[in-house]
Amino acid sequence: MKKQTSEAQVMQSLYELYEEEPRAFTSEEIQHARPLTPIMFRRTINTLIRRQWITTKHDNSYQLTSSGQKNGYRITLNNRYLQLYSMYELQFAHLPMEKMNWNFLSLPKEDLQPFDELLKEHDMEPLLEKGGGHR
Repeated sequence: MKKQTSEAQVMQSLYELYEEEPRAFTSEEIQHARPLTPIMFRRTINTLIRRQWITTKHDNSYQLTSSGQKNGYRITLNNRYLQLYSMYELQFAHLPMEKMNWNFLSLPKEDLQPFDELLKEHDMEPLLEKGGGHR
């Protein structure tokens, strides 16, 4: 679970940085909002490189690949849905969250529609398409 959490943290950090400026980022920039121990960060980076979600640049910075951007989008969107769920928990009490392991993306579209409306209302929509760049 710790490994999965660290991967999600790094991917969301990279995705959110990439939303603002599509370029490569240093370890320090990636860990600014969500720090990990040096060993955990290195292991996570190596895993993400093996999955081909990120690449290493000549200056030891890291950049999302197109598949990394897709996965970063998915991770970020799910985490933003979780934030909204926490804010409006009573409104969504009918959803079987523990049964679906808190994976909002497994919900039917009709159950996600209120979340999508709240994303817009709170200006929390991911800025990048699932794999194609800025909107």
